[in-house]
Amino acid sequence: MDVETERGVGGLRLFHDKPKTDGLDAVTALHRVILDDEVGLALVEKSGELHILDLERAKLGPPLAWTGPIEFAAFAPYSTYGDRLALAGGGTLAVFSVFDSEPGVRWSTQDLAGVAFRQDGQALYVGVNRPVPELTLDPFNGELLANEQLDRVVLDRLAAAGLDPTWRWAIEHNGALMRTIDGQALLIARMISPWPRAATSRVSRTGGCWIIIGCGLGRPSRGPCTLWPSWPGG
Repeated sequence: MDVETERGVGGLRLFHDKPKTDGLDAVTALHRVILDDEVGLALVEKSGELHILDLERAKLGPPLAWTGPIEFAAFAPYSTYGDRLALAGGGTLAVFSVFDSEPGVRWSTQDLAGVAFRQDGQALYVGVNRPVPELTLDPFNGELLANEQLDRVVLDRLAAAGLDPTWRWAIEHNGALMRTIDGQALLIARMISPWPRAATSRVSRTGGCWIIIGCGLGRPSRGPCTLWPSWPGG
């Protein structure tokens, strides 16, 4: 990576192995963005304008057409669609391509409680009344993805769990790892019976059935077992 960043009281400092890299010396501020470290991008200010900085190529993108406050900011995760930035603040939500100044889509909004991309980058989650993905929007055309909204049961579970800041995962109180894309959860536990049946054996649980996977089929199980929920209709 050609550029590294350091955050401090005095603002942003850039360290790069190309001392003559054009434009980087004029960068004056760095904004935290969900997944910025993971995707190798940063949101910076130069001469009062926002730019996306490619840390690997030490290259600034074009100035973004955004003049309001930044309350929430999120990059899309690595995927076929991993070149998007969502910004929210001042009654506006917008999605930019990292290559363009103007947003591809823009919404007028009320005050929001959170914004993040879905794991696959093909949907934008928005928290309206609480910081959980209450709405699922298409980041390319701005439409509501009505068939891909999370149901009320999943939202309540997410609200009660420890939701990851990227909104991709949550840890429930029983230690289960829950993924937000579909509400499925994974729990590691030990078998009660030493003679597990086939991998489709089910153990009754509140809120769904748990499928037992890979627990030493056909012989006593002494190690941990993987339990996977099969929800009604799943």
